[in-house]
Amino acid sequence: MDLEHHPFGSFLPENVQFLVVGTFPGRQFSQRTSAENAADTLAFSYGGRNQFWRIMAALYGVELRTRDEKKALMTQHNIGLIDLVKACRRKKNSNLDSDLTDIEWNKAEFDALFAQKDIKNVFCTGKAVAQIFQKWYPYQPCVALPSPSPLYAAMRFDEKLAFYKSVFPTQLSNY
Repeated sequence: MDLEHHPFGSFLPENVQFLVVGTFPGRQFSQRTSAENAADTLAFSYGGRNQFWRIMAALYGVELRTRDEKKALMTQHNIGLIDLVKACRRKKNSNLDSDLTDIEWNKAEFDALFAQKDIKNVFCTGKAVAQIFQKWYPYQPCVALPSPSPLYAAMRFDEKLAFYKSVFPTQLSNY
């Protein structure tokens, strides 16, 4: 199986102060051509059945119908998106993080970002993501969010939303 490369790369607004850190997009994005992803105006990190954008829309009281609307929301609140994995292979063509192999880590981009920007907080899309991130940067504040994956059924959507509301910057004046 071929090495899959991150189809979206990182999204880092000029005034980024917060980061959402995940692992790697699902195969429905990484196994398409860049033209297919570009033509899909909704396609952006955390797509498909993942609940991330639904949570963000509810958190900020907006509709997020397009990639541009998602980017505008993140820019408005100085939130960047960056993943731990730059490229990998998948066992069994699975979207599970535990089935990612031959991983090329994205640590160099993280290093450059932390050297250039004052990041106030990092929000990891699950405990496993937070564990890897904290190994790399033990002194950087980090919050392990409940996973927005639909496979994470230990919490209902409204419980996940309540958790995000308790930790995410909802007004720029909060920081």
